[in-house]
Amino acid sequence: FAHAYASPEQISGKNITTASDVYSLGVVLYELLTGERPFHFEGKSFEEILHTIESGQPTKPSENLRHDEADTQTKTRQDSQYLRGDLDTIILKALSKEPELRYESVERFANDINRHLNHLPIEARPQTFSYRASKFASRNKIAIFAAAIVLLALISGFAVALWQARVARTER
Repeated sequence: FAHAYASPEQISGKNITTASDVYSLGVVLYELLTGERPFHFEGKSFEEILHTIESGQPTKPSENLRHDEADTQTKTRQDSQYLRGDLDTIILKALSKEPELRYESVERFANDINRHLNHLPIEARPQTFSYRASKFASRNKIAIFAAAIVLLALISGFAVALWQARVARTER
């Protein structure tokens, strides 16, 4: 049971750092969001656990939701869509096999979770223009809608003014 939350370096007897704590918290978050652990060690020998931890890759949380009989497919699909993207990226970064690829601190891990909850770009993803723009749009839907209406009104007004100018020129 304790092996389920231990980082690869803990299980193999290597140096334990803050990255080990980040890994363990990543397992806890994975389990909270999916109802499953990233790896299943029940009934396995220590060698099998070590092999799984060192060579296996956890399934994306969005693809590993536990399906209870009471759950509807719609609810499961919505949960999967919620986990897809930033939460998948955050959790998989925390569960990276190499400690240097994980978050440098628990604070940075928590910061990325807070950024996700506030619809801000997370550190774990490349900061591309389209990614940042989509995050901006999700935070500012009303302002973007209002700006689009104003822009549409300006374009329409300009088009009507040009049409009226042409009509006036033709009548002269």
